[in-house]
Amino acid sequence: MKKQLPIFLPACLWLVVMLFGFSCRSRLSLPGELSDRRDWILTAGSAGRRGSSSERLAFPLELRWQAPARGPIVASPTVIGELICVGTLGRRFSFFSALDGRRYDTMKTDAGVSATAAFGEGTIFLATESGEGIVRALDFEQGDIRWETAVGDVSAALTYFQGKILVSTNQGRLRCLAAEDGSRIWQFSTRGMKSTAVTVTGGMAVCGCDDGYLYALGIDDGGERWSRKVEGAVWAAPVADDGRVYAGTFGGYLYCLAADDGAIIWRRDLEGSITQSPALGLEAVFAGTDRGVMLAVDRRDGQLRWRYQLSDARPGDPAATGDALLVGDSDGRLMALDINDGTLMWSYQTGRAIVSAPVLWQGRLYVGSMDGHLYAFAPADSGAAANTSDRIAPSGR
Repeated sequence: MKKQLPIFLPACLWLVVMLFGFSCRSRLSLPGELSDRRDWILTAGSAGRRGSSSERLAFPLELRWQAPARGPIVASPTVIGELICVGTLGRRFSFFSALDGRRYDTMKTDAGVSATAAFGEGTIFLATESGEGIVRALDFEQGDIRWETAVGDVSAALTYFQGKILVSTNQGRLRCLAAEDGSRIWQFSTRGMKSTAVTVTGGMAVCGCDDGYLYALGIDDGGERWSRKVEGAVWAAPVADDGRVYAGTFGGYLYCLAADDGAIIWRRDLEGSITQSPALGLEAVFAGTDRGVMLAVDRRDGQLRWRYQLSDARPGDPAATGDALLVGDSDGRLMALDINDGTLMWSYQTGRAIVSAPVLWQGRLYVGSMDGHLYAFAPADSGAAANTSDRIAPSGR
């Protein structure tokens, strides 16, 4: 035994050091103080997932900074005060300064992250795709994982609402988890294989599914309040406001339903498959089709207001402001269209497709691209110069 001791002790010491290092690295280094901590739920600012913001931008915009996120981005950034976080298909979830793009830290995962994260109760909630299929709760103050729950493949955005995390899986199931500990509150199985992110309205969780149905479930018990058959699969989350639910279908129809019972108020044929979520303005609902067209439809009666042709590109998720519709496309171009008539006000070319909706925060615009970069824009006369140290190919225009 004494002969083996000189060999045994260094091995034990090495093991202790490795375990200590792993333990330390499991805690992320995040900023201790942020000037403004607001619960920005996805890109809409509310669980109703309006796809809109009351903020306004002064055009033209110019690039303020560009930061590599170590993998293609298909999720929208989540903004929490001056912290901005986003997941990538490169199995990374990164945290940046919203002011200058400085990276605070990165969390590695065992699968890609395509679901937009949610925030509530001082906690960031994120989910991974197949190969891992886990929802994680990251303590915002401590920088460590509070809990992990296996749910299956998740690519739809998470929704936080009053102590609950609503998760849609690519197995057609909706799960409601307790934000405190990740325990399951309820589960609902659709008739299909893939359900959309959840919109909360009137005490109900509303989602679409590739089975061609929209479902409204009780937020507390998961019981089915109503379901509505529509023409075509529903690939993208509906949006809700003022007692109405708006959803697009792969069959090319934009629907307006009564939120309380799912009755169809109107439907509009947009003559092209709708695979991205609509966005709501004060008077219009905006949707894009796979034929490269963005359309504005009157919220009251579904009458067409304007259309904008994106050439051969397909639009991503749009976001509406008081005076502009912001949308990226499959060619990597980010555009601002006049909300009243659809004319092009400004655009910027990134390296690859823009799939997710842009996010506004304190007069700045943030968007992720499939080129693996997170971009920040601000009005041209607002001060700081662009940080282009990590820039690869794109140029503004």
